[in-house]
Amino acid sequence: MAGNAVNSGTSTIKCSYGSAPVPFLNVENPSYMVGETPGGTIGNAIPFTNIPTFGQCMCMDNPENAAFDETGVYAPCVPVTESWIPDEPNITFQGLPVLDKATKCMCDWGGEISVETASEIGDFVS
Repeated sequence: MAGNAVNSGTSTIKCSYGSAPVPFLNVENPSYMVGETPGGTIGNAIPFTNIPTFGQCMCMDNPENAAFDETGVYAPCVPVTESWIPDEPNITFQGLPVLDKATKCMCDWGGEISVETASEIGDFVS
């Protein structure tokens, strides 16, 4: 399997309502390897474990931003996610679609989390 893989520590993700991109974190075992770092699957969507805070949440649908008009300050980002949505679910490792550059994850507050950088690789190594 060739393509772009999202791996722990070197790939970055961003939220359409977050104030900053962040590293993709802590891929749990079992996982495939991208070089010497573990690659992610759609199961790696746990807030604060795989998906850290994106700084501030700028989504006005987030109830924590109700005071924005008075304070001018956005609430801290607290990701509320369930699963990544694979672009090509036919590329799998141990039955789970792998994360690639086109994979998306929705936050319950309205943000779309996407992959900003991914490792270009010739083959996924299991």
